[in-house]
Amino acid sequence: MSRSSSRQNSDIVFHTIDDIAERWDSSTRHVRWIIKDGDLPVHRIRNLIRVSDTDLRVYEKICRED
Repeated sequence: MSRSSSRQNSDIVFHTIDDIAERWDSSTRHVRWIIKDGDLPVHRIRNLIRVSDTDLRVYEKICRED
């Protein structure tokens, strides 16, 4: 498990914006645009932004082109 991904309980994994940018080989700015557009749901905990693994996988599946 990466430094910034954390397991809050046995079922939920959260990712940071940096994690997602690295996963997609993109910039953090690109990830922030997707979040700002409301396409990728986030959990905001004060100044922390986290994306659940489930939401990330759903978004990736929706964006997939066959």
